[in-house]
Amino acid sequence: MPPDEKDAFRSALFASGRGLRELFEGLSKLRIQDAQASVPHDKEHIMQTIDKAAEDFNKSPKVAALNQSVKEKLQTWFIATAAAWLEKKISSGDSVEWSIYNSVAEMLMEAVADFEPENILKVGMKQHGCDGPVAAISIRLLGRMSIRKGDYSRAEQHYTHAMALLDACNESMSVQYAQLLIDKFVATGDTVLLNRGKQLFEDLNETSCEDYARLLKHMGTVHLGEGDLMQAMKFYALSRSHYEKGQLRQSPGFADLMVNMGRLEVTLEDNWKALEAFEEARRIYQAIGVTTSPGYADLLLNMGHLQAEKLERPDTALSSFREACDVYDAVGASGLAVAQAYSKLGQMLNKAGTPEKAAEAYGRAKKEYEACGEVDGPEYEEAREFSFQGKFPAVKFTPERKFMPPLSGDIGRTKASDIPDIPIRGTIRGTVASLPRSHAR
Repeated sequence: MPPDEKDAFRSALFASGRGLRELFEGLSKLRIQDAQASVPHDKEHIMQTIDKAAEDFNKSPKVAALNQSVKEKLQTWFIATAAAWLEKKISSGDSVEWSIYNSVAEMLMEAVADFEPENILKVGMKQHGCDGPVAAISIRLLGRMSIRKGDYSRAEQHYTHAMALLDACNESMSVQYAQLLIDKFVATGDTVLLNRGKQLFEDLNETSCEDYARLLKHMGTVHLGEGDLMQAMKFYALSRSHYEKGQLRQSPGFADLMVNMGRLEVTLEDNWKALEAFEEARRIYQAIGVTTSPGYADLLLNMGHLQAEKLERPDTALSSFREACDVYDAVGASGLAVAQAYSKLGQMLNKAGTPEKAAEAYGRAKKEYEACGEVDGPEYEEAREFSFQGKFPAVKFTPERKFMPPLSGDIGRTKASDIPDIPIRGTIRGTVASLPRSHAR
């Protein structure tokens, strides 16, 4: 495409932040099996070439893998084009609509890319100021980035700041404010915030949105943590109903719900129903291409626990724990869930007769436990004791309290101290190659 036409295309494409998000989300829904062909036989031949043995292409792992590859390539191109266009505008001193800064940063949160979303948000706030509802969106995104890093203390600060901005402009009776109440609950575990959010959604008659379904899921998780299984089942069922009414089954939020429903089935000792729920969550994550995210790693950790402790499948458990650790590392996660994943990986590697690899895994677990301040439990003692090569228990280690994997997308906070603000260094670029990932919770 000639340079002038390319610039005109980009200007039209990136006219607003909302349009950017709609296009990006549209790309995430592309499926090869839904493509249309002028000659039906040609499409059938192509699909058979992809997977000759498939009876239903919607259930074919090969088709799903190709769909994910195509979506990743298209989204990578789209993100890189949007960020490069924004960088050019910034460097030339042109004014850019604030919503575009927010949308580009939000898309970059779903990618390991050669740009820094934090810097993009800060450049936007520097250009447009730090007041009002749009600034609150920017600061909320900074909070979500802190959650990704496991820094719940910094996330709480960002959410509190965003809520204060909305209070200052009399926007406390809004969906945006209700969303922030849920976000702040995730950062703090304060159920008062969750109840306020529920009341606000209902007062606004906004109970058909995805965030209300997410709220109900969190309420179910609170009851599960308290041991009130009947109330947990009630709120999970309500959450599921809202996701399905909104046609949101194929979403990370619904996949997270299935993980937590699986956890409930484990507590009820119905291990096969638990496995069905976990498998359903995995199918969703794979279908929508969200397999490099903390939520997917949480799922793998839960599956590994079920396979190792309940179903006595050590080989598949080892595979699940190893993949969970790989995913946590790929997204730069830290905290208690990562420590648990490496502890379980160490246990399984030791059972598999590879003590050197087990020692390495235990060593990583020890560092993660110490970093998040979880050094009082038997899991940390196990990691500390056996993180040195050659020192392993002659019998199975039995902790004093039961290991519980993380509840996906919910309140797995750490005690990590605040990280310093990321300075704007005259660039919005980072250092790593582009590859889509996602973390919608």
